[in-house]
Amino acid sequence: MSVFERKPIFLDEETVAEQLRRSRQAKNLNLKEVSRRLNINIRYLEALEKNQHGVLPSGVYGRNFLKEYALFLGLDYKPLLQHFESEQGLIKANNKGVFERRVVSRRHLLALPTLLRNAIIGFLIIACLGYLGLLVKGIFEPPTLHIGYPPENLITADPRLLIKGQSEPETAIRINGQPVLADNKGSFEREIYLQPGLNVLLITAKKKYSRTIEVSRQVLVEQKQ
Repeated sequence: MSVFERKPIFLDEETVAEQLRRSRQAKNLNLKEVSRRLNINIRYLEALEKNQHGVLPSGVYGRNFLKEYALFLGLDYKPLLQHFESEQGLIKANNKGVFERRVVSRRHLLALPTLLRNAIIGFLIIACLGYLGLLVKGIFEPPTLHIGYPPENLITADPRLLIKGQSEPETAIRINGQPVLADNKGSFEREIYLQPGLNVLLITAKKKYSRTIEVSRQVLVEQKQ
C-alpha cells in the first residue's frame, strides 16, 4: 500500500473527511450540488469525505480540490491541509514531501487554473478580433467590377454602344457619373450614344460604406465618309 492510501486514526480530533462531511451536511448541501457549483468531479469530493486518498489525483491537483472545497464550506484551509498531509503519511521534517518538491508550489497551485482560463480567454479574444477584422475588411473593401462590353480600345462606326457589366448585389453603378440600375445579382446594361472621335467611359461601383472601384474604357467612333 502506498503512502497516499494510509489512513491514520485520530482519537482526539475529527479527520479531514469528517470535518468536510459534517460541514456540508450542516449547510444542507448534497455532493451533486457541490460538484456542480465547484466544477469538481463528484468522485473526488466523495474521496475527500471518505478519506480515500488513493482516489485523488497526486500532487497539487488533489490539494487544490481540498482547498476549493474547504473554502466553499467556510472552513480554515491551512489546518485542514496539515491534517490532510498527516493523514497521507507525508513527512515534512528534513525531507520535503511531494507538494514541497516543486519550487513555489503554492503559487503553481493557484496559478495553474488561472493560466489555463486566461489562455482560453486570450484565444477567444484573438479569434473574435480576427473575425471582426474580416467583417470590417469586407465592409470597406471595394466591390468587384467586371466590364463585359465594350473591350478596351474599341473602334466602331456605330455611335450607339451597349455597356454590359457585372458587380455585386446592392452596389451603386455609375457610367460617367450617371447612375445605372443593376439587378439583384449585380448585373447591369446601359445603352449610350457616343460622339464622333475618342470617347472615354468611366464606370464606377461602390457599396454603402466601401471604397469606390473604377474601370475606364476608350472607344473611338469613326466618322462616316
